Amino acid sequence: MERLLNAFESLLESVKGSLHRARAELSSRRSTTRIGPALWGAALVYVVLSVLMTWPLIGQLNTHFPSPDTDVFNAYWSNWWFHQALTSGQNPYVTDVLLYPIGFDVIAFGFSPFLALLWLPLSWFLPALAAFNLVFLVTIVLACL
Repeated sequence: MERLLNAFESLLESVKGSLHRARAELSSRRSTTRIGPALWGAALVYVVLSVLMTWPLIGQLNTHFPSPDTDVFNAYWSNWWFHQALTSGQNPYVTDVLLYPIGFDVIAFGFSPFLALLWLPLSWFLPALAAFNLVFLVTIVLACL
């Protein structure tokens, strides 16, 4: 039993030493390796692929939704509600616009605050549907990175 414990401790020490050497090697490589160009290259490939996968959306940003599915309309409405709630000082997570007078929890509706925060500044400079479609394309790229 003593011999088995010694062998196990020896194995643990060997693994620890290997991990320390690997960590030291990785930390020394971080300063010399550039991942920026590779990341930009991958992002460019994903942008091209997302445009091709959603074709012809890029040419119809202001006139068409990315899908005829109702989830797209729910997401678009949620973004609109987020903007309305923030500008009127209401809680963006609850609305009485749906199921009046009781109200409705917007989170249960598939609301994504992250997407709404991406959409909001774009909607100030672009038509709301064009901003929504651009966020749709950007999220495909971000999901790949």
